[in-house]
Amino acid sequence: MNVVCFSDVAWNFIWQRQHHLISRFPAGWKILYVEPSFWKACILKIINFFSQIKAPKNSNILVTSIPTVPLFEISKITRKINDKIILHCMQSLVRSHNLDNFLLALIIYNPRFSCVVGRLGECLSCYDIIDDKLEFKAIPRWLEIHHKFLIDNVNMITVSSAVLLKEIQKHRTNDVFLIGNGVETSHFKKALLDKQMIIPNDIRHIKYPIVGYIGSIGEWFDFNLLEDILRIYPDVSVLLIGWVFTKQRPLLKKLQRNYKNLYFLGRRSYSMLPYYVRAFTVCIIPFRVYKLTQAVNPIKLYEYLAAGKPVVSMSLSELYNYKDVIYLANDYKEFLEFIQMALHNRHDTEKFLEIAHENDWQSKVEQMIELIVNYCSQH
Repeated sequence: MNVVCFSDVAWNFIWQRQHHLISRFPAGWKILYVEPSFWKACILKIINFFSQIKAPKNSNILVTSIPTVPLFEISKITRKINDKIILHCMQSLVRSHNLDNFLLALIIYNPRFSCVVGRLGECLSCYDIIDDKLEFKAIPRWLEIHHKFLIDNVNMITVSSAVLLKEIQKHRTNDVFLIGNGVETSHFKKALLDKQMIIPNDIRHIKYPIVGYIGSIGEWFDFNLLEDILRIYPDVSVLLIGWVFTKQRPLLKKLQRNYKNLYFLGRRSYSMLPYYVRAFTVCIIPFRVYKLTQAVNPIKLYEYLAAGKPVVSMSLSELYNYKDVIYLANDYKEFLEFIQMALHNRHDTEKFLEIAHENDWQSKVEQMIELIVNYCSQH
């Protein structure tokens, strides 16, 4: 089996669901990972060179991107030119890497690449939906056409949450499957079990207790809630690790100026995350509760639990199943109270690990592989 993954995130930017899945595909599968933007990928390579952010490497995964014309995305007519560029480049890449000499599966995360469906000689096209994409403010409205095209025309759809499953099943019921997000348990549980782990130098000066967050900081992040935490708990250090999107940077900088107990590190390598999470006393998921986040199955939940850390989160639909294990708040007042409880209560770390093992990425990838192989063998 050969695979082309059309991603919505650069390979070496943020380690997300697609990375975890395809990096666990059989070593004998050739995989072509297509980044969302050639130009952003070039810029990111420069940023990563100086920040020393490195993603894990797999010998069977080739990373590439397609140099489309950025300004041509503005209008429907010029987008068709980019469609032709994408299709021509992809057909050349498939041939040059001999991906067409065996069964070929397309796994699509970025609707922009819908123009390749049915045009690369694939035995399977799969749209893996991990967010309510059209709810993102940064998503251009014209992308909705591509999103709907994929829902109607791909062979198979996989989704990461029950909310997304219900939403997609309003439009089609055949070949739609739920594969939730997961965690590399063995990686993160080192924070719980390896007592010899060294706390990174850049946080050794931060006083305890530490309320921590790992992940991107974008439109879904609740800065009002974060400010309440900083204000109500001045003796608690709040540590944020992750990428901050452009529109959210002024909000974060303002809070950094006003609160001395806020610490922001920016991105850190996936390989180093357990070392930082080990230092957290309590982990938080401070998301705004609205249509976008109600469809989210946050990977960070399973990573926190695998590290044996108590979790305080706003009440997201996908987390209801864990309401007896984590602190699930219905409002700011509850969230703040739960932080106090999480800081002082004893917690069932064995239960945390049990949930992590149940949601290990290996079990998720086995589901995906089975779906791909079964479909291609029957068609």
